[in-house]
Amino acid sequence: MFGAKEEHRVLRALVQRYAQRHSLSSQERNVLLLAVIGAHDGEIADSLACSRNTVATYWRRIFEKTDARGQKSVIAHLLRWSLSLAPAREQPVSEVVPRLEQS
Repeated sequence: MFGAKEEHRVLRALVQRYAQRHSLSSQERNVLLLAVIGAHDGEIADSLACSRNTVATYWRRIFEKTDARGQKSVIAHLLRWSLSLAPAREQPVSEVVPRLEQS
């Protein structure tokens, strides 16, 4: 369907919109995005140049803002929420992603 670069673009747009909906900070959004693409807390800490304790703090704030109980719960909620955005008919990614990025 599309490559890794396009997948990351779609995920970034979904996480951005989800973050706006839940008033996540830019760092909280970055933590969530990295987790969605498969990074573990240590990798997230390395990517953001912070400690694992700081990543844990970001997760706690994400849980509070999204009423989630854990990382998997947040990601599952994000994915369920993103499905509610799916168009009624199939559309090319080139039409869907710009719409996500604009909202």
